[in-house]
Amino acid sequence: MKKSTPSEPELFSLAYRRHFLLRLGGGLLLIVLLSFLGLYCFLNRPFGGNYLEAITELDRLRMMARWAVGITLLVQLVFFSSLIFLISLFWTHKIAGPLYRLRLTFERLSHGDWTPMARVRDGDQLQEIPPTLNAGMAALREQAAARREELSALQHDIIEFSHASHVDTARSARRLEQLKSRLRRILADDYWRIDG
Repeated sequence: MKKSTPSEPELFSLAYRRHFLLRLGGGLLLIVLLSFLGLYCFLNRPFGGNYLEAITELDRLRMMARWAVGITLLVQLVFFSSLIFLISLFWTHKIAGPLYRLRLTFERLSHGDWTPMARVRDGDQLQEIPPTLNAGMAALREQAAARREELSALQHDIIEFSHASHVDTARSARRLEQLKSRLRRILADDYWRIDG
């Protein structure tokens, strides 16, 4: 099994995992304690004055204890299942909320909207996603703006070249070759790489 190194980011913080396990353990302990208290109160009966009454009362208690323990176990199962469901729902909501916001941000990006991703709520997991994504989007916006400026400058140079008189063909050929090489560089695949 691979151990996590300190340099790897954790999906869930250690404190969050401890808090989740404490909630789950505390809920289980509370359910068990309440069940034992209910059994004690239900089965706590006086035995009477003589031996025969005590034996008869013990036999009735034995029969009642079977049913009481069975019902108690069923109630514990229902409450514990409900507790696990509610805590798991709360726990997954702390992850699903940031993922939902991330999906909305990607949908906006696919439609050309560069609005930064909203900050996630306090207590949610994946806190590092919005700042990282927003920094990447800002870098992409800057690169797109720089490339638009470069394309605009190239377009201006091409228009200027087309209006100029071309008396010196050698100079015009050099200038045309420069414009073509700039255009080839802009159209090259590695020019549009995100990492610059």
